[in-house]
Amino acid sequence: MRTAKLIARLCSDKAGAAIIELAFAAPILAVLLVGLVDLSGYISASLSVQRAARAGGEYAVMNGYNSNGVAGAVTAASTRRSTYMTAIAASPAPTNWCGCPNATTGIAVQACGTKCTSGLDAGSYVTASASSTYTALFPWPGFSSGASIASASIVRVQ
Repeated sequence: MRTAKLIARLCSDKAGAAIIELAFAAPILAVLLVGLVDLSGYISASLSVQRAARAGGEYAVMNGYNSNGVAGAVTAASTRRSTYMTAIAASPAPTNWCGCPNATTGIAVQACGTKCTSGLDAGSYVTASASSTYTALFPWPGFSSGASIASASIVRVQ
């Protein structure tokens, strides 16, 4: 009888319930927090790579096509980066090509010096690419140890 009263009293006592609930919820919240920090780091790294590719395109617009200049602008734009991200590289190398505006594909590759179907000369375009690798803070299931991030900027220079 005494045991039954003790069990009934323990079941009805609410003191300490919050700490027990926190003990169950804290590991789940910690994993969510680390995942959120990791995801935000990946997004930040992706934005840095996009910014670097855009800087290469802006260089080409201002100065014309110069492979070393465009590549230098891409790598110079990567001054603010995470310790979990490799240095941003101008990879693949910048390219200069000719093309014509196309309603279906955007830009159709065309031989330089030729006419487009609109009768205008084919335009000169530059592709500036940037790439890096992001390493996660925590080894997540289904996520490789290093996620490749790449971006490209295509601009018309002539």
